Amino acid sequence: MTARTLFFLFVWCGISLIVSAQKRPQDTQDELDKVSTKMTVPKSEGYLDIFTEPDATVTLTAITARKRGTDSYTLNERSNNDGRATFKKLKPGDYSLKVEKADYRPWTYAKAVKIRPGEPEAFRVELAPLYSTLILGIGSQAAPDVRVLIDDVPVPRDQIEV
Repeated sequence: MTARTLFFLFVWCGISLIVSAQKRPQDTQDELDKVSTKMTVPKSEGYLDIFTEPDATVTLTAITARKRGTDSYTLNERSNNDGRATFKKLKPGDYSLKVEKADYRPWTYAKAVKIRPGEPEAFRVELAPLYSTLILGIGSQAAPDVRVLIDDVPVPRDQIEV
């Protein structure tokens, strides 16, 4: 069913519909949105900035980067009020990247983030909210048996807030 058909169906039933349509971020991604950075870092260290939602937990786990005496290690940062999480003094190598926040879907990068010495990296990660708002206005000629469906599943009336 196309958006145009859906619109006419709602008009015919006497329902007005307001929906904000936007590209939905994915839970895993094959490519990261690279952000330019002018940060200067020592030639022996790596640096990574992640830009996302404020107060998100960003987890970076070493895959091939090694600290003395360990096979793998994990670093956690919480993004600040601007949504920025910064990892400094990283060992060169490959890292897995995960971003989590309450009321958002957890996000995982499907590939490895490559940290190179002396080359700062910065990426933008867009999280998908778990919940959306749909505003329906029922007109005077609405059919009494109008139902709300999300992904073809009826929404119970007790979960509809008026």
